[in-house]
Amino acid sequence: LNQIAFADATTVPLSGTVYIGRKQGQGIVATGCPLVGVQVCIHRLTALTRTDNDPMVGKCATTDDKGRYTLFPLVGTKVYPNVTMEGHTIHPLSSDGVERRIDFLKYLRGVPVSLARASNGALSNHDFVDTSQADVVMEVAGGTKHGNCNHPLGNATVEFTIDGCDPTYYKQTSVQTSVSATYQVPAHKINARLTNLKSNSGDRTEILKKLRTIVNTINLKNIGEVDEHTKQPQDGSDLNQDVSQAAEANAELQAS
Repeated sequence: LNQIAFADATTVPLSGTVYIGRKQGQGIVATGCPLVGVQVCIHRLTALTRTDNDPMVGKCATTDDKGRYTLFPLVGTKVYPNVTMEGHTIHPLSSDGVERRIDFLKYLRGVPVSLARASNGALSNHDFVDTSQADVVMEVAGGTKHGNCNHPLGNATVEFTIDGCDPTYYKQTSVQTSVSATYQVPAHKINARLTNLKSNSGDRTEILKKLRTIVNTINLKNIGEVDEHTKQPQDGSDLNQDVSQAAEANAELQAS
């Protein structure tokens, strides 16, 4: 006796976007900057609520240059997407509200997959945010190239942006009154620059012209290697250029 079994293998798209997060108050919010090249996989619920043993099903996806991903779960199952990036913590965002918050329990009971939910948009906008942040020490000082570079230059406006992302999505500015200050920024590739410099002890216009051309870029994605990276840059050419330009700026400071 030959038995014939039928199985429904219909799949529908489940999609969303992964964003880089920034600190706001005591929490983290999405910047609008996409998190590119991270893996997103689908897991199937095996109980009423999600567990660490829920199996991964189907093919994983990698976020594109806009941070978007699309997965294809089976109709009739309960699933949830999961984003992984080594050394980083990534959480789902709520599906409603203008200021979308982190929703830790969003996928506690999974997402029911059906043709109706696919057509009404319930399987779209399953977005995530990378909440990982890193500390960056910014120093603004004058001095000689081979001596101590620890002379205050005045009140400096420092700016941080995410490399490759429109500054309208993320630009952090602060006025720094001391030689050194620590800032918390997204744990990604960050550009740091000086945008303004004021002092009661003299005109800083010419010094600012030179210092504004210096853009320091540091890759903070691998948080565990940040200290090692900053102590021993892989390529010292940019660092030497910065020291040289800083020394020129200091020479003009001493002449003024």
